[in-house]
Amino acid sequence: MFKLAQLESTTTGFDEFAPLSPESLPSLNPDFIVLFTSGIQSLGGWEGLSKIQGMDQTTAFQKNQVISMDGHYLSSFGPRVGKAALDLAKAARP
Repeated sequence: MFKLAQLESTTTGFDEFAPLSPESLPSLNPDFIVLFTSGIQSLGGWEGLSKIQGMDQTTAFQKNQVISMDGHYLSSFGPRVGKAALDLAKAARP
Protein backbone atom coordinates (compact mmCIF):
# COMPACT_ATOMS: atom_id res chain seq x y z
CA MET A 1 0.00 0.00 0.00
CA PHE A 2 2.87 2.37 0.75
CA LYS A 3 4.25 1.81 -2.75
CA LEU A 4 0.86 2.55 -4.29
CA ALA A 5 0.62 5.74 -2.23
CA GLN A 6 4.20 6.60 -3.24
CA LEU A 7 5.35 6.68 0.38
CA GLU A 8 8.63 5.40 1.72
CA SER A 9 8.57 3.21 4.79
CA THR A 10 11.17 3.81 7.48
CA THR A 11 11.14 0.09 8.22
CA THR A 12 12.86 -1.55 5.30
CA GLY A 13 14.30 -5.00 4.90
CA PHE A 14 11.21 -6.85 6.17
CA ASP A 15 9.16 -9.13 3.95
CA GLU A 16 6.29 -9.24 6.42
CA PHE A 17 5.11 -7.50 9.57
CA ALA A 18 7.87 -6.89 12.09
CA PRO A 19 7.05 -5.61 15.58
CA LEU A 20 8.97 -2.54 16.72
CA SER A 21 10.81 -2.42 20.01
CA PRO A 22 10.65 0.66 22.25
CA GLU A 23 14.30 1.33 21.39
CA SER A 24 13.84 1.12 17.63
CA LEU A 25 10.88 3.49 17.40
CA PRO A 26 12.80 6.68 18.32
CA SER A 27 15.78 5.64 16.19
CA LEU A 28 13.53 5.21 13.14
CA ASN A 29 11.93 8.60 13.92
CA PRO A 30 9.16 8.45 11.31
CA ASP A 31 7.57 11.63 9.98
CA PHE A 32 4.21 9.82 9.95
CA ILE A 33 2.89 6.75 11.73
CA VAL A 34 0.13 4.77 10.04
CA LEU A 35 -2.09 2.68 12.29
CA PHE A 36 -5.37 0.88 11.92
CA THR A 37 -8.20 2.76 13.62
CA SER A 38 -9.00 -0.38 15.62
CA GLY A 39 -5.42 -0.43 16.90
CA ILE A 40 -5.58 3.12 18.18
CA GLN A 41 -8.98 2.41 19.75
CA SER A 42 -7.63 -0.68 21.48
CA LEU A 43 -4.92 1.47 23.06
CA GLY A 44 -7.44 3.97 24.36
CA GLY A 45 -6.92 6.63 21.72
CA TRP A 46 -4.25 9.32 21.69
CA GLU A 47 -3.62 8.99 25.43
CA GLY A 48 -2.96 5.26 25.11
CA LEU A 49 -0.74 5.84 22.11
CA SER A 50 1.32 8.30 24.15
CA LYS A 51 2.04 5.57 26.69
CA ILE A 52 3.91 3.43 24.16
CA GLN A 53 7.54 3.69 25.16
CA GLY A 54 9.45 5.83 22.67
CA MET A 55 6.35 7.09 20.84
CA ASP A 56 6.60 10.60 22.29
CA GLN A 57 10.17 10.87 20.97
CA THR A 58 9.14 10.56 17.33
CA THR A 59 8.59 13.45 14.96
CA ALA A 60 5.27 11.90 13.92
CA PHE A 61 3.88 11.97 17.44
CA GLN A 62 5.28 15.39 18.31
CA LYS A 63 3.72 16.90 15.16
CA ASN A 64 0.46 14.96 15.55
CA GLN A 65 1.13 13.16 12.27
CA VAL A 66 -0.43 9.83 13.17
CA ILE A 67 -2.63 8.53 10.37
CA SER A 68 -5.54 6.35 11.42
CA MET A 69 -7.35 4.32 8.75
CA ASP A 70 -9.76 1.41 8.75
CA GLY A 71 -7.69 -1.77 8.64
CA HIS A 72 -9.85 -3.60 6.15
CA TYR A 73 -9.97 -0.60 3.82
CA LEU A 74 -6.21 -0.07 4.01
CA SER A 75 -5.05 -3.65 3.69
CA SER A 76 -7.70 -5.67 1.84
CA PHE A 77 -6.52 -4.75 -1.69
CA GLY A 78 -10.08 -5.10 -2.94
CA PRO A 79 -11.87 -2.98 -5.52
CA ARG A 80 -11.24 0.19 -3.49
CA VAL A 81 -7.45 -0.26 -3.37
CA GLY A 82 -6.84 2.78 -5.58
CA LYS A 83 -9.00 5.02 -3.41
CA ALA A 84 -7.38 3.67 -0.23
CA ALA A 85 -3.91 4.41 -1.64
CA LEU A 86 -5.02 7.91 -2.65
CA ASP A 87 -6.50 8.56 0.80
CA LEU A 88 -3.27 7.40 2.43
CA ALA A 89 -1.18 9.57 0.10
CA LYS A 90 -3.33 12.62 0.83
CA ALA A 91 -3.14 12.02 4.60
CA ALA A 92 0.67 11.92 4.43
CA ARG A 93 0.86 15.12 2.40
CA PRO A 94 -1.02 17.73 4.43
